[in-house]
Amino acid sequence: HRKKMVEYPLETLRACGITEGCIVCDRELCGGYSEYLGSGGDIGMNLLYAVQETPGGIPSAILAAEHFLGYDPFVAILGDNIIEDPAPVAAAIQHYQLNPWPGKFVVLTKRVENPSSYGVCVINYDTGAITAFVEKLTSFISEHAVVGVYVCPSDALDRIGDLVPSERGETEIMALAEFYR
Repeated sequence: HRKKMVEYPLETLRACGITEGCIVCDRELCGGYSEYLGSGGDIGMNLLYAVQETPGGIPSAILAAEHFLGYDPFVAILGDNIIEDPAPVAAAIQHYQLNPWPGKFVVLTKRVENPSSYGVCVINYDTGAITAFVEKLTSFISEHAVVGVYVCPSDALDRIGDLVPSERGETEIMALAEFYR
């Protein structure tokens, strides 16, 4: 069968050994996803669904899944992502699990030829730390595009309430990541 977009990020999670997930979407789409994927058993996952009542950004979507997440570290992946090679995602998750210090927020990036089409991270190559986040570049500062996969610490849910909506009227995932820089 022809894959639906939602299947790609779920395949990435499965390839990383993640078998439980919560799909967050608006009320109109949740029924369709639930009807299509059900409990996830056919794809080797246990799926729950959460409604994001109004568009409010990625942190708002994460907060909608609070009942599923509890207070454990978690992976957030955008539903419109096609990750060609899940190995870097799996490596980041494994590294996080092996080095679980508090306050660690992982933003996966990929080098791209056209960074102005993406949000990017500026990375300190000596430490591996992200030193800046920039949405939609107007001048070149980095070739590291944010790919829409985040490994989040257990206290991320608490910090979302401290976020101030951006000019777009939404809370921004990069603002959440800034708490951990």
